[in-house]
Amino acid sequence: MSEQSNILKQVAGGAGIIFIGTFLFYVFRFAYQVVIARYLGPEDYGLISLGIMILNLSILIPLLGINEGIVHYIAYYRSIGNKIRLKSTFLTALKITLPLSIITTATLIFFSKQIAINLFHNAELTPILIIFSLIIPFYTLLILAVNAMVALKKPEYTIISRIFGREFINLLLTITIVLIGGTVLQLSLIYLLSFAIGSLLSLYLLEYKVFPFIRSKIKTVHEYKELLAFSMPLFFSGIFLKIMSSIDTFFLGYMKTTVDVGIYNAVLPLAASLGIFLIAFSQMFYPIMSELHAKKQHTELARTYSIVLRWIFMLSFPVMILSLLFPKYILSILFGTNYATGATAFTILIVAYFIDVITGPAVRILMTLKKTKLIFYINAIVMILNVVLNIILIPLYGITGAAIATGISIVLREIIIFNTARKYIQFGYKLKSYFKYTLSAILPVLLIYPAMKLITISIISLMVAVAVFFGLYLLLLLLFKSFRKEDKMIILAMSEKVGIDLTFFEEIVKKFQ
Repeated sequence: MSEQSNILKQVAGGAGIIFIGTFLFYVFRFAYQVVIARYLGPEDYGLISLGIMILNLSILIPLLGINEGIVHYIAYYRSIGNKIRLKSTFLTALKITLPLSIITTATLIFFSKQIAINLFHNAELTPILIIFSLIIPFYTLLILAVNAMVALKKPEYTIISRIFGREFINLLLTITIVLIGGTVLQLSLIYLLSFAIGSLLSLYLLEYKVFPFIRSKIKTVHEYKELLAFSMPLFFSGIFLKIMSSIDTFFLGYMKTTVDVGIYNAVLPLAASLGIFLIAFSQMFYPIMSELHAKKQHTELARTYSIVLRWIFMLSFPVMILSLLFPKYILSILFGTNYATGATAFTILIVAYFIDVITGPAVRILMTLKKTKLIFYINAIVMILNVVLNIILIPLYGITGAAIATGISIVLREIIIFNTARKYIQFGYKLKSYFKYTLSAILPVLLIYPAMKLITISIISLMVAVAVFFGLYLLLLLLFKSFRKEDKMIILAMSEKVGIDLTFFEEIVKKFQ
């Protein structure tokens, strides 16, 4: 097997598992959002959304970007067989992040009342903030353990710990609380409990199934300087990114109402779920990037990246097209008619996230090349722009203004990072393939959209339309001979890794070649 084929098999096999994990992650998290959004209504769901927003901002402080640093260094040390530095990297990360997570928790609890009343003008938010602050140490442990598993090429254990141990448990317990008529505070406690279970399970799997970081007698060395030097620019970049992804929720809560926050935070995660395809490939591709860079195989890196880009486009473009066709119906069916007013915001955000997705894991290239300071500067500029746009647009257009501000910021950031990465790694495009994917997705629309106008749209009719659309899309891909030799290898590698026999699909593809 050639070096290129071996690399593709690694990416595809890992991506197959991560895709399943990421798909389940989004399914469980999305189902959770649908359940509580419908049960609580926009106002109380807005309170939960504000709590999650503050949690996601607060978690950056103890992590310090180290969660990205350990992926880079553990993957690198694994590739050269240096177990001493590998173990030292993870233990150093724990020594830095755990004390900081406890301090962050105590600080947030102390200021919870002031944050709730002075910033969001709602005293009911105070106990929710206290509960969510207790999540921070567990969240920290979960992220570090999961990233270490990915770096060690064991993504299957992330499914067990993060997907089933955290997301599924959270959904299951939430449904239980909803069925017995629980309160917002009880739902917040369930959120805390699920993080505790997920973090403890992930640490157990990491230690006993992946690598014995604590039990092994391998001597360790201090990794503080190198790890922090790599991670700190990413820490500040992460702050800017989180501000960019959360500032719209913050200003909606500050300038508008919790109802607006609730509607927007039903729309935003739904649009962001398009990122499943980017996450599936980039998480497995990043450790391989580090290996190829360590071996100075930049040509192989560029070729593999081009194939990854093509696959991400092929998978995400039809989803984006469907979302643009039926935004109001999708929101109404999933969340209820009270959320249909977010249709315009959803349309704006789905286009922005599509551009984010199809540029691929370009930021991972810059991280592999240790251009973390450059990432920092890009994120800082875009974050400032995002804050300014939110301040201007939210008072004028509400949730639509927030979507415009976020959409512009996402697109600008990804274009800059993509073009910058391409200066270092000369990856190319097969434009003929992209044209085939585009045509294969657009032609079914000409049949389905007029037909849907003639009937009453319900969840059943929408599901039928989606099934017909993707059936026609796949058929047209075959008719246009869109699958290349490496594509068949990727499909088989994915099927082999996840235990699904897709050899029949290879035979079908051959008939259309």
